[in-house]
Amino acid sequence: MEVIHEAPQKTTFQRPWGTADAIPLESNPGTFDMCVESVTPGGMLSRHTHPVETEHEVVLSGDGWLLLEDGQRIRISGGVIEGDQGPEGSIWEPGDVHGYEADQDGEGLRILTLTSPPWQEGHEVPVE
Repeated sequence: MEVIHEAPQKTTFQRPWGTADAIPLESNPGTFDMCVESVTPGGMLSRHTHPVETEHEVVLSGDGWLLLEDGQRIRISGGVIEGDQGPEGSIWEPGDVHGYEADQDGEGLRILTLTSPPWQEGHEVPVE
């Protein structure tokens, strides 16, 4: 078991699609961060990849769409991605295309994201 030796400091980032509350955590032997992303109703976290980061994402609540490569969309209802058997979430390796779109008429989406190495500004590569 790893023990976190310092009190994490939360940072809130304003994004076009909503907010991201990031909590960087130091772990041994590597580092990761934890973030709860809020995609506003009708908002979109556009399809993107990361060059070096691996992300583990769990949709906590809301209705909308998981956006994948080649225009593929998978429905999210009540925080559950269609076809998922449990709350284990999705793991995105470097180069994997992913994004989210919240329903216009809903509450938005809340997504727990664990990123290693920690997320850095400018490391998202947009995908058309």
